[in-house]
Formats: sequence, C-alpha cells, structure tokens
Amino acid sequence: MAYLMFEGVELWSIGAHAFIKYQGKFYDSERLQGEEDWRDLPACNFGHGCGCRSCKKGARKMSLNFFKKFWLGNRIKPNWEWYKTLAEKGLEQYESCQLGNNINGS
Repeated sequence: MAYLMFEGVELWSIGAHAFIKYQGKFYDSERLQGEEDWRDLPACNFGHGCGCRSCKKGARKMSLNFFKKFWLGNRIKPNWEWYKTLAEKGLEQYESCQLGNNINGS
C-alpha cells in the first residue's frame, strides 16, 4: 500500500516477509518509525530470515513486476485490487487530515 501511496518507495523482501525502504529507512508493520538497517526488522529474524537457502542470501530490492510475480507464486496470494483500494482510501484520509505533504508529517 505504501508503494502506491508515496513516491520513491522501494519494495524489499526476504523469504516470505515483504517490507519497504523509503527515504533511507526500512519499514514494516512492526517498525512504523523505520530502521536504518533491514536486519533490525524483527520479522526478518534480525537478518537471518527463516534460515532457508533464499533467506541466507539476505534481503533484496525488487521491481514491482518481480514483486508481484514472486508473491503470486507464493502460497500467500495477495489481492492487488484490494491493496490498491486500501491505498487510495488511506491516501484520501491522510490528505483530508492535513497532516502535511509527506510521510513524516512535515
């Protein structure tokens, strides 16, 4: 959703955990204030992932097309239209609250 709402968001993943990088920090649902190093995200098992071969390679940045292809091949199949709708509603609410013009609220 953040990828759809804000410009300059990068998609990242390690194993079955997706997260974003924005303005030099990594974010997920557990670290809303962001972390400078993706290894500090608890869901990434602090850099170890689940221990599978893919996780041992570490996290990687993904293009939107690769990200979608990866997740559609995963057992967790996202509903992209639902995410798009949520992002649009979230952005609408964000803008209506007049919290500022960027994610940091400035």
